[in-house]
Amino acid sequence: DLITKQLDLHSTKLEYPDEIVPNRSRYYWRRSLKEGLRNVVYVDLSYKWAGGGMLSNVTDLLIYANNLLQCRQTKL
Repeated sequence: DLITKQLDLHSTKLEYPDEIVPNRSRYYWRRSLKEGLRNVVYVDLSYKWAGGGMLSNVTDLLIYANNLLQCRQTKL
């Protein structure tokens, strides 16, 4: 909450495996160019909260990345 509230990241949240997320992206994989696409098996990321395990959208990711760059360029 400290980072998401301070940066107004309204679409970034921790993942809860039982929560239904509208318009959530899905992942695909292809074993070879001859095969078609297949759905990737669901992976529960909620146990990885400390190292990621969050859901977000492009807008929030851009805000977060821009703030990281500004911190890097600012002399303390």
